[in-house]
Amino acid sequence: MARQRRCLGKGAQCLAHISKLHPKPSILKHQPNPTAQQHIKDLQVVREAETRNGSCSFKAVYFTSQLLPGKEVYCALRYCKVEEDGKDEDIFDNDESGSGDAVENQEGQLEEVEDEIDPAVFAACNV
Repeated sequence: MARQRRCLGKGAQCLAHISKLHPKPSILKHQPNPTAQQHIKDLQVVREAETRNGSCSFKAVYFTSQLLPGKEVYCALRYCKVEEDGKDEDIFDNDESGSGDAVENQEGQLEEVEDEIDPAVFAACNV
């Protein structure tokens, strides 16, 4: 039986590798020589936001920790692991699995829309 996916939300307890947490100076001040596999377990989620690093942007999760008093650190959403769920009313909506192909009909029910592909697409000749 597959285990239930944990929900990320405000107040959730997470863990993340020290190498993935930012800003680095704040972290290195409290953990001067982190190893490659060292992680922090007591991260409590504060918020989620879109963060920009150079030319790319990504969803980041911001944390507070007892290890880093008064500091707010963050990492990319894909690098944090949820240990305990957040509050039910403050769960972040991270459902990116939907393809957006559902349309609401007149009765208010969702129905799938199938788009037909023009056969000329498959008969294209690249010259």
